[in-house]
Amino acid sequence: MALRNLRPNRRSTRYTPTIVAVTNVDATPVALAPFLVTVTGKHVRVSGVVSVDPTAAATASAVGIPLPYGLDVLVAADITGVASNSLCTLGAHVTGDVTNNRAQLNFTSVTAAAAELWNFSFEYALPN
Repeated sequence: MALRNLRPNRRSTRYTPTIVAVTNVDATPVALAPFLVTVTGKHVRVSGVVSVDPTAAATASAVGIPLPYGLDVLVAADITGVASNSLCTLGAHVTGDVTNNRAQLNFTSVTAAAAELWNFSFEYALPN
């Protein structure tokens, strides 16, 4: 069986959302390149890199990531994902932001001296 027959309803695209500072962030975070979005049926996967300038080191921090396809986030677990800093010294997680219906990258800042790069991937399911 050819690989193309395994996922006939799969499509990919790119988008560049406006990242939102949530907690312990000095400046507006920046998407370093358009994020990759892959949709298979009702399953959405997003991956990308953001640059974040934390206010204080070793502090709980967060940025909001608007979704490429709308979702009414009912619980944080509606969106799940992981992230790591560019030095691969810290891991982080991505959850759903119930209040703002977006993804939220939650991490502990490494330094306040410079911007940190965070590579992430998260997934969610579109409603029926």
